[in-house]
Amino acid sequence: MRILFHRYQAAHPAEAAEFTRRVIKGELPDGWQAALPEFPEGSKGEATRSYSGKVLNAAADAVPELLSGSADLTPSNKTWLNSSHDFQHETPDGRYIRYGVREHGMAAVANGMAAYGGVIPACATFLTFVGCVRVLACVRPFVRVFSLFFVRLSASFRCRCVCPCAQTCLSALPSFLPVVLPSLLPSFLASFLPPFLPSFLLSFLTSLLDSFLACLLPSFLA
Repeated sequence: MRILFHRYQAAHPAEAAEFTRRVIKGELPDGWQAALPEFPEGSKGEATRSYSGKVLNAAADAVPELLSGSADLTPSNKTWLNSSHDFQHETPDGRYIRYGVREHGMAAVANGMAAYGGVIPACATFLTFVGCVRVLACVRPFVRVFSLFFVRLSASFRCRCVCPCAQTCLSALPSFLPVVLPSLLPSFLASFLPPFLPSFLLSFLTSLLDSFLACLLPSFLA
């Protein structure tokens, strides 16, 4: 095997060096951090998922082995890669996978790719569906994007709110930052509000809770 690789290295030095970096050493490209965008402190005007999409795209431009995908929620999760296209039979070089409504299967595929090595998978869904991926997402660390859902859609609203076990599920994921967990509280509390409340009042209450936590949280993290 080593002799075969040396022959390949002599014939294709650039490709062999990339294989060595990705697979053998498991290193990221030099200077990839410099490609990440910076946002002013306290900047608003866009949803946090939009900022997440900008960071993911910047990282994908600097890290060619980064693959993205979503469980039928691409416009909501903001995980589309502008520099690439769909992974399909006709376009096997695509770096975006449309998994459909298959959160569990998506996590299984991403986990398999992360375990095999050579690629860095990123997958996304709504945070309320974290229970569908929590077991497989615990096996190997990879990029996971969970976006919150605050919009009330009649009877479907309660099934789209964050479940009480979400914080426990997220805490069990490898390398997941616990600092984001308090952001679950507004959506979780909103799930207990009476169903007859108008949508504008529900949005106001969840925004009020979110603002309250944004002011209160820094004192606990200091």
